[in-house]
Amino acid sequence: MSKNVKNKQVKIAIISCFTLEHRTEYIVKALEEETKNVSVILSDFDHRLKTKIQEKKQNVIYINTKQYKKNLSYQRIYSHYDFAKKVVKELEKIKPDIIYSMIPPNFLTKYIIKYKRKNKDVKVIFDIIDLWPETLPFGKLKNVLALPLHFWRSLRDKNLKKADFVVTECNLYQKMLVGKLPEKTKTIYLADNYKGYEENISDEKIEVCHIGSINNIVDIDFIANLLYELNKNKKIKVHIVGEGEKRQELLEKLESNNIEYKFYGKNYDDQVKKYITNRCVFGINIMKSSTCVGLTMKSLEYFKFGLPILNNIKEDSIKLVEKYGVGVNVEEVNLEKIIKQIATTSKEDFIKLRENVSRMYKKEFEIEILKNKIKKIFEEIIE
Repeated sequence: MSKNVKNKQVKIAIISCFTLEHRTEYIVKALEEETKNVSVILSDFDHRLKTKIQEKKQNVIYINTKQYKKNLSYQRIYSHYDFAKKVVKELEKIKPDIIYSMIPPNFLTKYIIKYKRKNKDVKVIFDIIDLWPETLPFGKLKNVLALPLHFWRSLRDKNLKKADFVVTECNLYQKMLVGKLPEKTKTIYLADNYKGYEENISDEKIEVCHIGSINNIVDIDFIANLLYELNKNKKIKVHIVGEGEKRQELLEKLESNNIEYKFYGKNYDDQVKKYITNRCVFGINIMKSSTCVGLTMKSLEYFKFGLPILNNIKEDSIKLVEKYGVGVNVEEVNLEKIIKQIATTSKEDFIKLRENVSRMYKKEFEIEILKNKIKKIFEEIIE
């Protein structure tokens, strides 16, 4: 940010309906390096744990957010609507020059743009970190709910172009929103501290891992089939870190296919995950084909430990694997070829894949890369 911006002491409000971690945290830190006049507005409800946040951060405005139990529920939608309206009340107190808001909830786009119309000098940046309802697992209900889902989607779509700048978490989102974005739009990938690796690969078996949620968008059948076919060529062991509604189904399929596995449950300890990833040659990054995402937190989790991926995530992830050689893109049509490729890969080649991950991470996912890109956007819209 330029000296002029510092001298003006521009007021910045950063909004997230979720907890202060990863992306939001690094954006806050980037802007606090330029000006101390940054207000952070968060929900006081942990949407992942479904509980009120007990340990609150200092110098953060927490919105009293209505609780809900199910992700696919009227209560959740109403909670987000209520959150968006309360955010505007805080903006009226802060009177920011720049608003940086994570999207979803889609309601935020409507109420922030409404605030912008009344306060014409304010600049608005939307950061699209997910697409609702596109990424939600409605299944057969999508047809039944077509009208309300259209309304929900249009809340976002008709307001995005009115922002001064839109940031997307992956390039796929820009393709999905073609014609609905302002001219000033940029992809900024997720970021995290690189943890590195201490290679401990087995000569006797192929060890892989699945870290993160085991939920409705994970393609359990494809994963089980892939591992079953691999296991016929070379002994496989799977390390599983995480929880979710599909956990039992995954474990049962592994057992029925006689695939060795170790289940660690939910574990956020990086030392535990590093111990596991050091032993593995791939992280499993496989979701249902209907999933609308170009880059997953799951893949970033693997990459930060220097671990290549078995990947079927479209657009950004496929291109990163191809560009940097950081894993294998898998799909049903080329499964037999991929099985032979993996089964015959040497230990030395697996180590080269890890080195490729390390090189890619420094170019794409380092925290300083995210922070520098954020600062340039603010310089651009404030000029």
